[in-house]
Amino acid sequence: MVRRDEKIHGLRRWDTAFFKKELIMKREDALKRISEVIQADKSVMSEACKALVIRDFAEKFNEYFDLTGLPTMQINCKNGTYTIELVFEAERIKKFNVLK
Repeated sequence: MVRRDEKIHGLRRWDTAFFKKELIMKREDALKRISEVIQADKSVMSEACKALVIRDFAEKFNEYFDLTGLPTMQINCKNGTYTIELVFEAERIKKFNVLK
């Protein structure tokens, strides 16, 4: 027996299984996109926060080096793992003694 809506839209039982698969695939795609957006939002660091981190690193690096300027920082995220690249230039390495 064919239901009224199946008759109107020209659908048959095998068609509804196909559309159920399509709907599931669309939902999975939507969830994947939402997950990617959330992950991208997590990886974004505000410029103010980034400046604070750079200043903190510069203070620490100044204990060991004579820096020529502020460090630069690059943050990348791939598959949920962050890679942070910090680059700085120094005029010289300060001498220090290691206590034994």
